Amino acid sequence: MKGWIAGPELVDDLPEPEGDVIAVRATSVNNIDRFTEGVLGHDFAGVTADGDEVFGVVWGGAWAERIVPGELVAPKPKTLSMAEAGAAGLAGLFALVYVESLNLKRGDRVLIEGANGGAGAFAIQLCVAAGATVIAPALSIDEAYLRSLGASEVTEREDHPPADHVIDFVSPARGLKASSGSMTRLGELIDAHAIRVPICEAFTFGQIEDALEAFGEHKQGKLSVA
Repeated sequence: MKGWIAGPELVDDLPEPEGDVIAVRATSVNNIDRFTEGVLGHDFAGVTADGDEVFGVVWGGAWAERIVPGELVAPKPKTLSMAEAGAAGLAGLFALVYVESLNLKRGDRVLIEGANGGAGAFAIQLCVAAGATVIAPALSIDEAYLRSLGASEVTEREDHPPADHVIDFVSPARGLKASSGSMTRLGELIDAHAIRVPICEAFTFGQIEDALEAFGEHKQGKLSVA
């Protein structure tokens, strides 16, 4: 079985997984993939043996032709393509758990650091869906993009107007934990609120090395692999 391991290197001798196997159809690049050992990749979208379309997160190993996920798997949102669903898992899950931890009230002001990235795109839309006002410090080239996602205020990156809450995707990650129902809630929210998965560049499975190299550049949204 083919898959990408740390290096990165494409190999064709990975062991076949056993259990409820999912044929991976799409995935994406996340920052953690640059520091992972073994088989790379953390989010996926694919098809079960019964033909059901699903998406989810694994803690390494998604960049393979077939995987057996843990509990972080759910039906693929109907409003997303397979490529979009493959880019939604880790960024969407991180944003969802972060936003849920704030217990937002309608009218709250939320400042999001790193809003132009993959998790930031989800966090903006999830906050807006909860009735919050989003403030996004950013570069001027990102203003139109961030407003298209729902940010009400886009300030200079060094400016930090008063806010009820701060979501920080720039500093090291907080100790947030997803539950077994988190992926299902994420999928339901994506469908209910037409949440977008902005893909700025698309790569094939054979172009993983190029995708990892492109990740280090300034981006608006996700790098998809399908």
